[in-house]
Amino acid sequence: MLWWCSAQGTPWTWTWQPYLGVWLFVLAIATAYVRWHRRAGPAESTRVRRWAAAAGVSVLWVLLDWPVGALGAGYLESVHALQFLGMSFIASPLLLVGLPAGWETRLGPRAADWLRTLTHPVQAIIVFNVIVIATHVPAIVDALMVTQLGSLAIDAGWIAGGLLFWWPVARTWPTRLSAVARLVYMLAGVTLHMGVGMFYVVANVPLYRVYELAPRIAGIDPLDDQGRAGGIMMAGDVLLGLGAIAILLWLWGREEAKRAEQG
Repeated sequence: MLWWCSAQGTPWTWTWQPYLGVWLFVLAIATAYVRWHRRAGPAESTRVRRWAAAAGVSVLWVLLDWPVGALGAGYLESVHALQFLGMSFIASPLLLVGLPAGWETRLGPRAADWLRTLTHPVQAIIVFNVIVIATHVPAIVDALMVTQLGSLAIDAGWIAGGLLFWWPVARTWPTRLSAVARLVYMLAGVTLHMGVGMFYVVANVPLYRVYELAPRIAGIDPLDDQGRAGGIMMAGDVLLGLGAIAILLWLWGREEAKRAEQG
């Protein structure tokens, strides 16, 4: 039994493979959310927040477990790109929205100070983009994806980076960004990934040995798969970014309508 999905170098089979580490990881997150919501009051633990938490945990499970996790870890770069987008741009904001309102106020002073520093908009976007660059450098990917611990490190980095990036947008503590600032922040956050996707598309050789040398699935060429990965990165950034911006604009409109009613 394997603990985490990593490149195995063996021919792909649709035989189900259990990954105990993934199950324990997802179970730990789900348990933490259940406890947090049980301790919160009705006004803090709303139905929307509970459903967001459940959706975030479910997305993580699908992306990390077999077959998606195994395909992305050692066979298809396009699936790996889907994992990146799913963890960083879907699961992460859902998990943040899924936290009970005022969750931050229950942290200890030291934890609150660390969180306040890391989630500052400038800090968050820098750390996130550093993680994105590092986890897409061919030498780093080839070195880490062949071990379970290394593959776990990349997955954990995407989740942690996504949580940091989305915090200034999804939470109001410690910094409440204005509607305009959130829009600018979002646009700045997705620009780098467009560049990574474009690099995949224009590259005329496979960039990652782990995918170039992987056993072929249905005769898919590694260079063609790399091009698909780039297309997924760019299209995903556009679609998810536009979706997030549409939600922010809708929230901005609601805020302005409330101000108009009160004023």
